[in-house]
Amino acid sequence: MKKLQVKAFAKINLALDVLSKRADGYHEVKMVMQNINLCDLINISYKEGDDLLTCNLNTVPLDESNIAMKAWRLLQKAYRLPNGIQIHIEKTIPVAAGLAGGSTNAAAVLKGVNSLFCLGLTMDEMQNHGLKLGADVPFSVLGGTALAEGIGEKLTELPVCPLFYVLAVNPGFPVPTPIVYQNLQLEAIRSRPNINKILNAIQGGDSETVIANTGNVLEYSSFKLYPVLTELKAEIAACGLKAMMSGSGGTMLGLSADKEKIELAAVKLKQKWPLVYTVATTGQVGNIIMYI
Repeated sequence: MKKLQVKAFAKINLALDVLSKRADGYHEVKMVMQNINLCDLINISYKEGDDLLTCNLNTVPLDESNIAMKAWRLLQKAYRLPNGIQIHIEKTIPVAAGLAGGSTNAAAVLKGVNSLFCLGLTMDEMQNHGLKLGADVPFSVLGGTALAEGIGEKLTELPVCPLFYVLAVNPGFPVPTPIVYQNLQLEAIRSRPNINKILNAIQGGDSETVIANTGNVLEYSSFKLYPVLTELKAEIAACGLKAMMSGSGGTMLGLSADKEKIELAAVKLKQKWPLVYTVATTGQVGNIIMYI
């Protein structure tokens, strides 16, 4: 029985700007996406019999609604693959937290199944399949650092982001992305991230300038829906970190080139908040596959 394990890295948005709302209900966005070294482990194997999805967390659905299972079904139908896939998700990334935990799991299944069944799919082909599952899945297939446009599917690979450290604090409740977008009022946006400065700073290896110009306009919506996020952002900023929300929330980030400052802030915030992670940007590209 073939077995493999895929590292599925979380994602943060160094910049998230919403430009307009389309007629189909989706939003035109411009984002700088970045992997961090926080990951789920996806174990995939094949054994003749029924399909099986398991997870170490009992809050994760294990039926056809799980995006990892949807990724399997998509490839199974497209390439006439037999039943018998066994997928175990070892979750570390919080659920519905703005860190692309579901999307990166789906990308891991696309890559893992491609390898396990020797399908020979290219990166572009896997990204095209991923877009059918969600706007963040193509980036999760690509990984690393990228500019995302359109609804998030138009990706331009960027040079490796200069290393800096990230404090990720999750308040312990999910924030559904559709609700955040539905409640976003574009006319209420007063400040936007400077994406051009971020792109130039990445090119020049200048982490301080990257950090200084980060921002996320979805805060205008998420903070109204969940006022406690405003409080959390203020507490992170009070630790001397650049504070911002990741994705649609509710994970809040503290960014710094100073690792010690991140670690001291983590000690303080762990006294109040349930899920606190100290991580860093990573130059790892995409999901890492290991046969076991």
